[in-house]
Amino acid sequence: LLMGSYELEEGGRIRFSKIASTMMACPQMEEEQVLFHVLEEVEHYSIGEGVLTFTKARMAPLAKFKAIH
Repeated sequence: LLMGSYELEEGGRIRFSKIASTMMACPQMEEEQVLFHVLEEVEHYSIGEGVLTFTKARMAPLAKFKAIH
């Protein structure tokens, strides 16, 4: 379980804070740590064609998330 807060600002800016997770061990712990790092670094977001993209300083994407219906 992942929890925290975020703030959206003009210009596609986003800031995450107070990110936490349950302490339950899971086989994808390395992936969880990568996600935590992305959420700490992300500065901008964009949404298009069913994809949420996080970037830092509008450079190469840090992460992309695709909507699954």
